[in-house]
Amino acid sequence: MWLICGAVSLFFTVLTLILTFRGKNGGDWASICALSFTAVTLLLEYKMAMEWVCREDWTALSDVLPTMFTTLAGYVILQILLNAIALGIRRKKRSAG
Repeated sequence: MWLICGAVSLFFTVLTLILTFRGKNGGDWASICALSFTAVTLLLEYKMAMEWVCREDWTALSDVLPTMFTTLAGYVILQILLNAIALGIRRKKRSAG
């Protein structure tokens, strides 16, 4: 399920950038959706790790968590940067025109 939410957040991020560069409305909502699905993805990842702890599946935790943290940190930083760039471009266009 977290893969689906991650893919949806990436879709909304791309949609945000497309709407921003074309100067269309709706970029703000797409950005909000992208960041919301990013948060849901993180919560689902945390839930998965929590279930492993409840089942005492320590090998799964030790195999996945170190890599998962690095991957998710990069994912979140990328999402925030791309949405911040789109927001900055939209503000610049609004103030110029």
